[in-house]
Amino acid sequence: MIGKVNVDQNPQVNGYFKIKSIPTLLFIKNGQLIERFSQLIPKPNLSEMLDDLVALEVPEYLEEE
Repeated sequence: MIGKVNVDQNPQVNGYFKIKSIPTLLFIKNGQLIERFSQLIPKPNLSEMLDDLVALEVPEYLEEE
């Protein structure tokens, strides 16, 4: 799932994830934050990063928290 949130209209999201700059990309898998980027990412790099993150196995101990 991919989502976009306006942190000005949803300040609780901003506080929960401690977003300090825009754009911020958060990658969440199985309910766990696995990666964070606080910068603009060129499309080719983003595509490669998404492929890598989708293939990433989340350790079982993180899934249970």
